[in-house]
Amino acid sequence: MKKHFIGVALAVCISTTAFAEEKKNIIPKLDLSFDTDSTYNTTKETKDTEFGIRGKMKGLRFSLLPTYSWDNEEITDIEVGLGYKVKVSNNISVVPYGEMHFNNDLEETDKIIGLRTRLKF
Repeated sequence: MKKHFIGVALAVCISTTAFAEEKKNIIPKLDLSFDTDSTYNTTKETKDTEFGIRGKMKGLRFSLLPTYSWDNEEITDIEVGLGYKVKVSNNISVVPYGEMHFNNDLEETDKIIGLRTRLKF
């Protein structure tokens, strides 16, 4: 009886481990980064910093990037972006994307649709 009980316990442990291993691959990998881009416009003599989160998962790309104006000491633009990377070949990819821009009162200011291309050498 003890051998039967130990055998059942072992089978349950092994199948549970295999099931847990399968579940781990169900959730796709999410790559997140925190980016900043500080600029000085020599024509307008303004200083800005765009900062925020960019992410990608299985070709889907998204971003949330507010822009802080050091001169006005406020957020002047909030960019929300979404795109999808399509690999044409090993060296060529295209990303159709869209962006929405909002001011600091969360009123929509711009809508942008674009196509990025990338060639690897």
